[in-house]
Amino acid sequence: MIEKIVKAITGVLKKEFKDIDIYSTDIDAGYTLPCFFIKVNSIKTEKLSSKIDTLYVNLDILYACENEKENQKECFQMAEKLRNLLIDSYIKIDDDLTFQIYEDSIDIEDDYISISVDVEMNLIKDTKEDLGYMENIIID
Repeated sequence: MIEKIVKAITGVLKKEFKDIDIYSTDIDAGYTLPCFFIKVNSIKTEKLSSKIDTLYVNLDILYACENEKENQKECFQMAEKLRNLLIDSYIKIDDDLTFQIYEDSIDIEDDYISISVDVEMNLIKDTKEDLGYMENIIID
């Protein structure tokens, strides 16, 4: 499920920022600016019932700025765009599954921004009951 969440966020970013590369690995040399990096920080699962688990994922989305002379301006603008794009919006994983990002914190540095977000998602386990025992019941 974690991979699906990262892919869904990547899809939202790619749709909005078509010409910006997105990486979901550690930051290494060899990337072109501007670009995004997505890093999963922590994962927690809480059992609510025998049929429902809640998944909590904390991840960082880092945007490395392109413009060396106006990095702060670019960082401020991108921070606002990311908040509007990601926070309190439904992000679709597939036809039956969506999630929302409710909380965030944004760190703005000289040449990049990092937005840390929390994803909370209820996972419903297979709810199909085994009704095979019904075959042996005779109804008159």
